[in-house]
Amino acid sequence: MPLDLTQLKTPGVYIDEVPKFPPSIAAVATAIPAFIGYTEKALDGKGNDLTNVPTRITSLLEYETFFGGPQPEENLEITFTEVTTPAGTQETISVAFSGDASNHNMYYSLRAYFANGGALVISFLLALTKRSVEPWYLQSLRMAWELWKKKMNQH
Repeated sequence: MPLDLTQLKTPGVYIDEVPKFPPSIAAVATAIPAFIGYTEKALDGKGNDLTNVPTRITSLLEYETFFGGPQPEENLEITFTEVTTPAGTQETISVAFSGDASNHNMYYSLRAYFANGGALVISFLLALTKRSVEPWYLQSLRMAWELWKKKMNQH
């Protein structure tokens, strides 16, 4: 902004910097996070299926609305051990699964992302609700790549 000489109230030396170059490029997000994995559900607000549909998420609440929460871990075994010796007491807490662990871990990834300052996921959240013969991560990456190419060709 140029210096307005009519606003000067005191004598002195004033410097008016006039940029010689056009404004720099506006800041835009260059890191596009992608979250791929199993979800509890995959429905939009109208009940439409979001399985394998690119979805923009701006908060954990929005994620919970479309994709649900974490799968309850019902087969955890927590063991507390206390050993007392003349040198002191040592306490140990162990956590283990007595069966299969949850598949719906994407919730925890997004919760950590938003809790650590993530504001916008401009990416594809692929809801994988069923297992296939192919490992889920390879299937997910293949689908994400195909959806990304399709979306880029539309613009």
